[in-house]
Amino acid sequence: MRECIAENRFTLSKELFYEGMRRVSREYYRKSLKTALLLLALLWLALSAWTLWQSGSLSYMLMEFAVLAAVSLWLAVLLPRSKTRRAYKAMENAGTAQAQRLTRFLEDHLEVEVEGKLRSLPYGEIADCLHTEHLLLLITKDKTGVMLRHDAFTKGTEEAVLRLIEQAQKEDASHD
Repeated sequence: MRECIAENRFTLSKELFYEGMRRVSREYYRKSLKTALLLLALLWLALSAWTLWQSGSLSYMLMEFAVLAAVSLWLAVLLPRSKTRRAYKAMENAGTAQAQRLTRFLEDHLEVEVEGKLRSLPYGEIADCLHTEHLLLLITKDKTGVMLRHDAFTKGTEEAVLRLIEQAQKEDASHD
């Protein structure tokens, strides 16, 4: 067996899961959200211009604004929260929501064990590392993630893990 360089062990809580999902949403959903909101603003301007050109009522413009504002609120706040709740519910249904996570970092890959199920992940598959107050989030190229708690390293350090990942990413870049 290869040497374990670092190990992270913690029990995922609902609060930690939501913290991680908020961070991921901010990172990856923000650009799409800005584009959608810009398109909605342009749509409202076009509708307003059309309404004015047709000698329409100011109340129509205000109703159009209210509808587009409601859609914007749904896109910016309600949709991300709903996705997070659904993801957590899926973990609850699978029995992994409140389960202990054990992540071992070996020379060329990491292993995540949850409820007796083992997942192996080469460091080269990690596309991004995000930080929250309590978590380090390792985001893979297929947009799945591994959550690590900053203060839950039972062996090694977070810095050692980040060096392993950075080294693998440099090696992947040199092969491309």
